[in-house]
Amino acid sequence: MFNQLTSNFFFSRAGLFISSLLIITLSMSSWIVFSNNGIEISNSIFTNDNFFKIPHTSLRFMLFTAGYILLVYSFFRSLPKESIPNSFMRVIGIYSIFLFFILNLVTSNGLNSVSIILTIVSISYMIFYKKNISLNSNERLLALLSLLIFYFFISSAAYHDSHIREIDNYARFLFIIPIYIFLRDIKLRPILIFNAINISSILIGLFAIYFYFIDEQNRVYGFTSTATIYGNISMLHLLLSIALFLYAVKNSSSIILPLAGIVFALFAIILSGSRGPLLAIPFVFLFILLINKVLLFKIKYVLLVLAGILSLLYSTGISDRIFDGYNDIRSQNLNNLTTSWKATNSIRPRLIIWQGSINMISEHPYWGVGLDNFNENLVNQINDKKIPAIRLDPSNPSGGFNHGHNQYLDLFAKTGVFGLIMFLLLLLTYFRLFYKALSYQKDTMIFGVLGIISVISYFAFMLTHVVLAHQQSILFMLYTLTIFASIISNRIKLEENK
Repeated sequence: MFNQLTSNFFFSRAGLFISSLLIITLSMSSWIVFSNNGIEISNSIFTNDNFFKIPHTSLRFMLFTAGYILLVYSFFRSLPKESIPNSFMRVIGIYSIFLFFILNLVTSNGLNSVSIILTIVSISYMIFYKKNISLNSNERLLALLSLLIFYFFISSAAYHDSHIREIDNYARFLFIIPIYIFLRDIKLRPILIFNAINISSILIGLFAIYFYFIDEQNRVYGFTSTATIYGNISMLHLLLSIALFLYAVKNSSSIILPLAGIVFALFAIILSGSRGPLLAIPFVFLFILLINKVLLFKIKYVLLVLAGILSLLYSTGISDRIFDGYNDIRSQNLNNLTTSWKATNSIRPRLIIWQGSINMISEHPYWGVGLDNFNENLVNQINDKKIPAIRLDPSNPSGGFNHGHNQYLDLFAKTGVFGLIMFLLLLLTYFRLFYKALSYQKDTMIFGVLGIISVISYFAFMLTHVVLAHQQSILFMLYTLTIFASIISNRIKLEENK
């Protein structure tokens, strides 16, 4: 009887899942030694700070691959019966989304805490509640690309013997799968998400005012690591609130909350002093104008909002930074870049870094230079006179830059052409899923609009910002796209079952 119970558990979804985690842990445990005598515990277990590392040997990588395949296979096992998520799990799912937006920029660890809770609940739902995990063609492609991207980054890290800390951000690609499936199966009221976005936009602006005037942050970065991150997320909130404002006007609903969200999010962008986020404005408004026959937004309000935003940006200090950057580019000979380490402008250093990234791509087009070798390669290029020094400091000529200040160049340089293609395919899959939603009823349609705006915005942000190099950026981008995608799938299912 005991043997039967043990066998049943081992081959169950939970048993296989636990076994896969043990195998993966074994493959990455640096304090475990594989020798001719078998598996041994290293004598340095109490002195070595790095208990885990990338599976850098062939045996370890094969072990990791076996564990990873088993992990994926475990979720293809059916449960004896379908279980409905209890009310506690549903409440966590609903309010996790609300708090995900609300706590993002106004707390130091709110976003991480919510994402951890949501991830744990989602994995528990997949293991113990969902009898069969069925996916349509778009969903299968989304899941497959997410799985391949994480595995590819692990492979790249193993090939280049990168530090294990480099894969932390890339693990988010794996976690979005259970989150998507969990939220897809929960019925959400659209107004809750709309309010969360607009309230978050208001709070972001209020906190930006506090950080600027009280905390004396010259360029507001709040609880993030850079003003660029604060500016990017504020810009996304601005554009989402604009879409919700136009949607409210179209449906004769209250415009007070989205209008307030627009105003305060705009304050946040201005006080961040970031120019990169502004690139999203023309792309998003062009999208709205091109497909307005589907959206049916009132054009006069679209143009009025655009004119108001551009006028306010022009009248503030951020316009000076735009013109300074433009003049800085015009004054540069791109074939003979010079160091500008004393300048407050960041354009010329970025041009140098972009040139260094292009050099890495031309020399390592297929497998890249590795996730944690970017700065070392920059230093080598400076020493070889391929690019000028970013700082006139012999001890730190590269300025310590460990990414390319452009997501596409950075990913291409670090992981090669395959890493870049898979990432772009994932974004395209999200876009395709969101675009499909535009043909459905109004609430489903607006989530498609919000999703497309998010994809387009991050496409623009990544021209000057490396999202995958910053935990808050990658976490917010992937989870936002996944939340919108899961809500759309849930609503499409409800509409088709009517």
